[in-house]
Order: sequence, then structure tokens, then C-alpha cells
Amino acid sequence: MTELASQKLTEAEKAGPKKNAAGCKAANPIERLTGNKHLVALSDKDRNCVVCSTPAQRRRTKYYCSGCTNKPYLHAKGCFQQYHSQHLI
Repeated sequence: MTELASQKLTEAEKAGPKKNAAGCKAANPIERLTGNKHLVALSDKDRNCVVCSTPAQRRRTKYYCSGCTNKPYLHAKGCFQQYHSQHLI
């Protein structure tokens, strides 16, 4: 079982960074799925949510994950949890 999971992860890493619905490079799946370091933080600026924004429809938010290296902007309800779970892989 662990061999299969590591094999899938290796194939995903070989493919390079994927782009999300908004057209931005997706974060490293290992980083965004691990640990309890992910915290919702409030910014002065608003940006597109990396989960629910599309090129056709922008959805803005002032919340971001302060624990992720790329500091993705996410809606605090729903999108934050979805981004840090298996649903986007």
C-alpha cells in the first residue's frame, strides 16, 4: 500500500507543478497536506481564491494560509479545508 502511494507521489512530482483552476501553479502537495502549521491569517489586500476562482469568474478573499510557503489566498470557510486535503490532488 505504501509503495503504491509513494509511486503515485513520485509520478506527480515528475510531472511538475500543476496549475489550478485560476491558472496559478499549485503548491507542493506534500507541504500543503502535512502538519498542523496551517493557520488562517487576514491580509490588508484581497486576492483571488486559489480554490474557487476561475479565469472566467474571480472570487476575492482577504484570508490566506500563513503556514504555506507560497501563502495561498483562500476563503476561510470551505476553500481552506479543501486546499489542505486530498480533494485537489
